[in-house]
Amino acid sequence: MQYIKHIAVLSVRNVLILCLLALLAVSCEEFVDTQFPVDKISEEQVFENNESLVSALRSVYGRLANGASLIEIYPVLFADELIVTNAGGSTQEAQENSYSDATDYGYFSYLYNAIYSANAILKNLENPSPKLSTDVVNQVLGETFFLRAYSYFLLVNFYGDVPYITETDPYISGLQPRDTEAFVYENIEQDLLDALTYLDNTYPETGKFRINSHVVKTLLAKVYLYQEEWSSAESYATQVISAPEYELEPDLLDVFTAGSTETLWQFWNENNYVNITASYVPFDVTNVFYRLRPTLVNSFEAEDQRLDVWIGEGTDLNTNTSVYFPYKYRLRNADANRTEFLILFRLAELYLIRSEANANLDTPASLEAAVDDLETIRLRAGISTPLIASTKTEVLNVVYTERRHELMFENANRWFDLIRTDRATTVLSAIKPNFKLFTTKLPIPNAILEKNPNLEQTTGYNN
Repeated sequence: MQYIKHIAVLSVRNVLILCLLALLAVSCEEFVDTQFPVDKISEEQVFENNESLVSALRSVYGRLANGASLIEIYPVLFADELIVTNAGGSTQEAQENSYSDATDYGYFSYLYNAIYSANAILKNLENPSPKLSTDVVNQVLGETFFLRAYSYFLLVNFYGDVPYITETDPYISGLQPRDTEAFVYENIEQDLLDALTYLDNTYPETGKFRINSHVVKTLLAKVYLYQEEWSSAESYATQVISAPEYELEPDLLDVFTAGSTETLWQFWNENNYVNITASYVPFDVTNVFYRLRPTLVNSFEAEDQRLDVWIGEGTDLNTNTSVYFPYKYRLRNADANRTEFLILFRLAELYLIRSEANANLDTPASLEAAVDDLETIRLRAGISTPLIASTKTEVLNVVYTERRHELMFENANRWFDLIRTDRATTVLSAIKPNFKLFTTKLPIPNAILEKNPNLEQTTGYNN
């Protein structure tokens, strides 16, 4: 995959998004096919040509995929999953939650750049050119609404209140203040519902790199779960679980392969392996940098095969003791016998969303259904011991444990779970004595604040 490193200087009138798209323009055959030289791309060419319109959409995917390692590498440290040996700088701050207003983990710019690109596509398709196919326009609209919603979902969970921007004029968007979490979530929900009106259950291209309606429903289920709208979360999770296109992989070793039957959405990578694996999986098992915290290792039941299959074991030569590292993705380099792509959504998470929603509905039938879903996930992990949980509190405790084990190291799930369930202080203070609750929302980078006088710093920083 080649990344174009220069951009044309375009006027505001020609929609600045084209510059942003050029930054991420990808020329690989399967994922992005940019037809025009960067310095000759015009708004007319992009938005009056089916092929180049789809290429513009693909470059939004490319922008998100290019920064996806940020979502994997730091939240595992913010939470209670991993710790890095001999850490310094922002990595040490991450695992101690001691970051300040001078720390920038990159999420703000990364996600707003994707949003800006999405906004430009949506703006230019409000009155689409007659040269564009209606089917192509509808497909692009559905995917773009989803990508904007996904980006805002991450933003609001990392920062709390954030500016909700739909404009492409930098003189407007660049001076916008924060909007409330509730307002941002309302718009996330609306974007996802709008996306559903344009998409069906087919993937538009080979592979699961571009989304379909089931992916939209997955994020809707997750949004409703986070907003404690239990019935809606249960309903959308059930719709995806019931879809014949997906099923849980019986073998844990196959879950994170490119052809996994439980994958709903994944990011393409030309190397056929996941970049973060080079950090997680050591070249030498006597030199493990990213290590599981002992509290995570010790939380597994003896029967749980996830401990053996999804976690690797190394040795600390200084203490002659075992240390453990993430091993869901295994490839540090290309391998002819295995292909891996970073998975954003998979079916197992839907079972856990539905279980948590049913537990919170707290009826005899819903509690039984919640336990059934938990047993499905546990049996796949090799745990045959029946669950003993019948009350809402008991079932939720198992849900939280299963989410911790099934979704470990994935897409900031543990970090977001601790925050949304109000368990961050209780859990993190036990292993991080100086933990402060305000650090569950990240600081906005100073460079951003300097450019926007209407944007206030996150509460707790620079006070």
